[in-house]
Amino acid sequence: MISRPQLPRRPSPSQLLILAAVFQLILTASVYTIGRLGLLQSIDRNGCITALTPDSPPYLSEAASLSDVLTQMGPLAWLKTPANLHIKLYSVSLALLSRLLGANILSVLPVNLVCYISILWLTFKLGAEVFERRTTLAATVAVALWPSFLLLTTQVLKDLIFITALLALVLIMTWWLTRTLSLLPGLATGIAGGAAAYAISLTRSGFWLVVILAIVLTAACLLFIRQT
Repeated sequence: MISRPQLPRRPSPSQLLILAAVFQLILTASVYTIGRLGLLQSIDRNGCITALTPDSPPYLSEAASLSDVLTQMGPLAWLKTPANLHIKLYSVSLALLSRLLGANILSVLPVNLVCYISILWLTFKLGAEVFERRTTLAATVAVALWPSFLLLTTQVLKDLIFITALLALVLIMTWWLTRTLSLLPGLATGIAGGAAAYAISLTRSGFWLVVILAIVLTAACLLFIRQT
C-alpha cells in the first residue's frame, strides 16, 4: 500500500498571532534603531516618525511626564492628574520600562503590542461571524501587514486604542444580530459594549461620537426587527 504524503499542517490563528507579535516587536526595534543611529531624518532619536505621525513626539513627552507623577507621587496623584486615555495607558508602560529602556517607543511597546494583537483578533472574530474562514484569514493578514498601519503600531498615538474599541463595539453588535444570547452573556456583552463606547468617547470627540451613535442606533433597530 502506497501511503499518501501528508500535507503541511495549516497554522492556527493563535500561531499566526504569535508570529504577528514577534514581527511587530522586530519592527518597533528596527524603527527605534534607525532613529537612534540617525539614519533617517524623519525618525527622531526616540523612534518617533515625525514625518508620518507628528503627534507622536508630544504624546510621548506628555506620557513621560505623567509616568514621573506615577513613580514619584503615587497612583492617587496619577489618577487625579487630568490626561487623555491614551496618555494614561502609555504612562503606565513608561513607568515600568523607561528606567531600563528610556522614554522612547520601546517603552510603550506593551500598549501598542496589546492593541495590535487585539485588532487582529477582533478582525478575525468579526470576519468569522460573516464570512468563510479563507476570506477571514485573508482579511486579517491584510490588516496585519498593511504598511502604514504597521508603522502606526510603533508610535505613541491614540489611533490604536480607538480602533481597538471601535472593532470591539462592532463585534459585540454583530453578536447581538447573529446569535441568540441568554441573560448573562447578553448582560456581559452589554457592559463590554458600553465600556468600548466609553473608550471611544475618551479618544475621539465631535463628529466621531455622532458616527458611533448612528452605528449603535442602527444596530438597535436591526435587533428590534430581528426580535419581532
